[in-house]
Amino acid sequence: MLDLLAPALTPEQDERLTRPAYKQDFREREEAIRDGSSWKLERRQCFEEQGSPSRDALRRGDWEEALRLLADRRDALAATAQEDERRGYAFHRVRVVEKPLTPYVQWELHSQRQCAEYGQRIRVVPATQVAASEGTGPLPEVVVGAAAPSSKFCTPKRGLRMARSATPTVILSSAGRTTSGRSTRWVKR
Repeated sequence: MLDLLAPALTPEQDERLTRPAYKQDFREREEAIRDGSSWKLERRQCFEEQGSPSRDALRRGDWEEALRLLADRRDALAATAQEDERRGYAFHRVRVVEKPLTPYVQWELHSQRQCAEYGQRIRVVPATQVAASEGTGPLPEVVVGAAAPSSKFCTPKRGLRMARSATPTVILSSAGRTTSGRSTRWVKR
């Protein structure tokens, strides 16, 4: 039977990372994935993206510029999609949304629509659909890789704890095969 409880995350097994170390490790692990996939659960309704001109435009209240800048990245998204296909890599994302939508989530949904057009597998679900799993609070932001953790367009956000956790778990790949009983999991709490 499907277990609706979020997996236990054990802080004593985490390795805390600085933002630069987190980004570097993320890039290295993503590039190492061959014939595998990674999964991301996004639960928070607002983030302060860094290094995103489009997010900066949204922060200034310039919605048209924010959308224009998202549109300008289509060539980069196409190149990433071609590289992912070459290495047999798939990225899956679940975005939980609450109503009313925050400006950040509205912006992010535009971004994710583009990403889906270039091959990312994105599912948007209402918060009510995950409520049964949130008895002790909102689900954590988690990225899990079948071979290693990965994230395409997300960087760690200000005010969140960045850690690498090596908690024993079973991870399913997109083909339904299980990886080893020990995996690396990125945890943002």
